[in-house]
Order: sequence, then C-alpha cells, then structure tokens
Amino acid sequence: MQVIRFLPLQRDASQIRVEWHVDPATALYKQTSFTLDFGDALDPRSLPLKLCWSVVLLALHSHWNLLRPCRVVLPITLASGEIEFWLRLLDAERVSLESYRGTTDLARTVAIECGGELLSEIDLPSSTARCAAAFSGGKESLLQAALLAELTERPLLVNTQSEMPPFKDHSTRKRAQVLRAITERRECEVVVVKSDLRSIWKNGFSKQLGYRQTVNEMTDVFLYAATLVAVAAARGIGAACIGCEYDG
Repeated sequence: MQVIRFLPLQRDASQIRVEWHVDPATALYKQTSFTLDFGDALDPRSLPLKLCWSVVLLALHSHWNLLRPCRVVLPITLASGEIEFWLRLLDAERVSLESYRGTTDLARTVAIECGGELLSEIDLPSSTARCAAAFSGGKESLLQAALLAELTERPLLVNTQSEMPPFKDHSTRKRAQVLRAITERRECEVVVVKSDLRSIWKNGFSKQLGYRQTVNEMTDVFLYAATLVAVAAARGIGAACIGCEYDG
C-alpha cells in the first residue's frame, strides 16, 4: 500500500504551495508539489484554511484512484462527513474509470486519515448576486460568458493557465487576445490563475494501468473548478459554472 502524506499548506500574498510525499515512490509524479498563483487578484491568507484545503483536495484527489490501494494522510482534521464526501466522489470516478477499462475493481481501497487541528467552519464574505464561470476562451466558455453578461451583473471569469509540456496551448497569443477582448466587449471581471500542476505528472501513467483516460483528462476539470471556487468564494459569489468540451 502506498502512503500519500501531505505537508501543511504554505500561503503567501499570492500563492498556495502544496507538497506531499508518496511512499513507496510512484512513477505518476515528476515532482510531488505544485503551486496555485493568484497574482494580485487574491491573497490566499485571507481565505479560511478549510477552504484552501478544499481547493487543494479538489484539484488533486482524482490521482488517488490511480495509486490504489493507498492511504492519504492530511495534516489537518476533517469532519467524518467531509471525509465521506471525498470517498464517495472517488467512488463515482472509479466507476467511470473501471467502466472504460472494462474491469470491475470497485472496492474502496483509498483511506483518508487526519491529524492536527479540526478546521473551523468556513466564514466567507457576504454573498452577492454575481455569477462566476471557468473561462478558457474556447467556444463553450465564450458562449457561457456571453449568456452570463446578458443575464447577470458583471460576471467573474476565471482563466487557469497551467501548461502541460510539451504543449503550449495555455500561453498562445490567441488566448491572450481573447482575454483582452472579452473585457472590451462585455462588462465582466477576468482573473488569471497560474499553476504548474499540469507539468508535474506523467500523462500516460493512467494508460499504463489500462485506463482509456490520460491523467490530464481525469484532472483538468477539477483544477479549473478548484481555481474557480477559490476566486469566487473570495468575491462572495455563490453561483459558479463550468462548461464541457465534450458532446456526450
């Protein structure tokens, strides 16, 4: 059994740094750390620690099904109901993985253990009527942004930039052009969050296990949702949307 042991989160005026160790080592990771950089849009230290951990677990939890059987050790304590939430989310994801592989390894062999302080309930800014959306600049997110601009007041659009070598699609000139143009054409707020998360894994690791999905196909949507949740929460926005690039 592999043990995934997280270190306490490091937060400064713009970044959350996440670090963990896997014992025995796994070929999944090139490095076992990553950062979320919010620039001047958000000071992570202003967010409740519990929310920061929720953001981190949302971005990273999908890897644990690839490391089964495994034991995840957190340096904080979550309520039993919250632990069960993450385990049930893993259960649901595991059904999809196994279905695509044509296997039935559905047993719950991921365990989450806690140590340290029990985190207090999340106290966020007063909610507003605004809406937030993950925004890549692609056709789905452009349509979503246009609808929100028509139907709501000054929507928040969160763009996540995280290159996955050797690809450079997150730093193209066209992407930057769309980010500029959307604020010129619609009344909205655009926030860019940068991360190195998509550069730390070996993308074909899951296929070596026989799964159809690459690692980024399992993880990307959760990374984008995580950055969206963090910025939306800081702005007091309770409604967040994320599009889907697949037809079915």
